[in-house]
Amino acid sequence: MCEYEWWNLAIQIVAAILTMAIIALAIWGDSVRHKIIGPKLNVSLFDDCAIQTTLENGLKGYYYKLLIANQRRWATATNARVQIRKVYVSTTGEDYHNVSFSGPLQLTWQWTKPEYRTIGPDEICTFLHFNEGDNPTISTYFNSNNFDPVIKGREHTILEVVAVADNTDSDITYVKIFWDGIWSPDVQEMKRHLEISIVTKPKVA
Repeated sequence: MCEYEWWNLAIQIVAAILTMAIIALAIWGDSVRHKIIGPKLNVSLFDDCAIQTTLENGLKGYYYKLLIANQRRWATATNARVQIRKVYVSTTGEDYHNVSFSGPLQLTWQWTKPEYRTIGPDEICTFLHFNEGDNPTISTYFNSNNFDPVIKGREHTILEVVAVADNTDSDITYVKIFWDGIWSPDVQEMKRHLEISIVTKPKVA
């Protein structure tokens, strides 16, 4: 093959590659752009997680928070909300069973309105509240009829949590809650009685 034929073949190959690239961008362009330069949400525990408050009746209470961070602040996530997709429960902390409910259910934002947020800078979500005299309770805007938000003493509970928006979803985060059944008005002592941690996906029996 002469030099001219080699150059002609090379040009045809480059033209074919460019044509396929243009077709691919036409089909998947928006998805590719979102992956590369779109918003990227991440769910984690907020600081030490527990914030104490005094209720109107004078009793103490705790709020437990998640941090919803956009790692690309220049690309805002629109109509963002934080959802529970699944709940896993175990009496031993080893083999879990999946609790069926009609979902997903939306967790509350720290300031409850609006329910759908535009996230550039970080936002804070309240996923659990625990008032003196009550059991810890998962904080959602609405509960389905077959969903029990109450955390029972000596029971290991794992929430499958994801932040979703019109233009992105976070990776799934698994939040484990274990309460030994004891209440304390002391913040540091309460951390020993109500343990919150990020864990891996539980083993389901």
